[in-house]
Amino acid sequence: MRIRTLIRTSPATYLLLPGIALAAWAVTEPRMAASYLGGPPSAIPASVVGLIIFAASATAGAAAWQGGQIVRSGIMQLGAYRTRYALAAAGVAACAGLGTAMMGAAVAAAYIKVGMWPDGWSLPLIAFCLLLPLPYAVFGYAVGHLSKQPVMAAPLVSAATWVFIGFAGNIIEIPGTNWLRHITVYAFTTPGLEYTIAPSGYLLPLAVLSSLAIAVALGWAPFRRRVRIGAAAGVGLAAVLCGATTASAWDYTTPIRKTGEVAKACAGDAPQVCVPAPYADALPAFSKLITNTVNQLEEAGAPRPMLVTDSRVDDRSGPRVWKGWFTPGMDHADTIRTQLITAALPQEEDFGCLLNQKEDEPYWVLHSWLITAVEGRDTVNAYRPAQQKIADTTISELRKMTRAERSRWYAHAAQAAAKCQENKR
Repeated sequence: MRIRTLIRTSPATYLLLPGIALAAWAVTEPRMAASYLGGPPSAIPASVVGLIIFAASATAGAAAWQGGQIVRSGIMQLGAYRTRYALAAAGVAACAGLGTAMMGAAVAAAYIKVGMWPDGWSLPLIAFCLLLPLPYAVFGYAVGHLSKQPVMAAPLVSAATWVFIGFAGNIIEIPGTNWLRHITVYAFTTPGLEYTIAPSGYLLPLAVLSSLAIAVALGWAPFRRRVRIGAAAGVGLAAVLCGATTASAWDYTTPIRKTGEVAKACAGDAPQVCVPAPYADALPAFSKLITNTVNQLEEAGAPRPMLVTDSRVDDRSGPRVWKGWFTPGMDHADTIRTQLITAALPQEEDFGCLLNQKEDEPYWVLHSWLITAVEGRDTVNAYRPAQQKIADTTISELRKMTRAERSRWYAHAAQAAAKCQENKR
């Protein structure tokens, strides 16, 4: 079969653009993006693995259609110059390209969203994402080839693949089936900053699925029927036993390994801003946003910090050290401002005591005042009218104060919070 003819007749050609668009949209959808935002570069392909349910279903369905069409067209009887393996390889390759393109588009879209480049730990996982759809193309082609009914085989194979990945990997209540979660990569873990997926976590499912695909492909081998069946059964059984034996000893999540301490990148002075080294490209934007917010909080009366750092990579602490969790590639401005407002409060335990009591003294309004000063909106929500009146009056007075007066008011609020906690003890 000529390449032009294969491209023109393959269903993968018509599913390619919609598949890429679906994969790129799915990986940037907020709930999906939340799984890898804030993680290291290797967290992105680890999260994208979950989209195999889409890519594999599309790949298997297209391959089933391709296999059935090749049989119905009679091309296999036109001559011996193209073996069954060659015809199958051409059909499988076209449909496998569909799944690989979908997974590749998803990985690229996710990296673009977070504004990062892959690192050395990411490359094996990216290769895993690109190779994972290939066995499903073999499975789908085999079913279509045997059924000779592409119209019926394609949707049934797609649905069966979806069920296998989405449900077979979730039967954790049945003893002895935990290994299926790992073979279907249903339980694939998104690693934290200092972690990555252990090689066994992605090599085992790929090896098992590839071995099963080889077992299926042996059905076209130029051997006697009994030899083909025996070889296919032996390879398939060995793959299943190997996968079940190895993965049964794992936890419900994919094995991970520690990559070492995460370096940090810093910039600026008073405050110095530090973020994880993988986010160094976003440091200028972080520094600008954090410095502007610190200036607003200082104007509102809060003491100016000397260091604002990411708590995941920095263990420094002190009264002039503010910590948060700074993540690029999302609508992070509001999130960072909220973290800085919280960091500007007196000790969390002390202020929590003051906030819960809401006594007649107005210092419990401090949190709402800082939000008002930074975001320009009134957030006071008192339970009693008398408290609401105190809050409104206090914020109105704070607006009229100078910076020095607000700083003194903040100091009194910190003292009241500490006294509240002391009395509570």
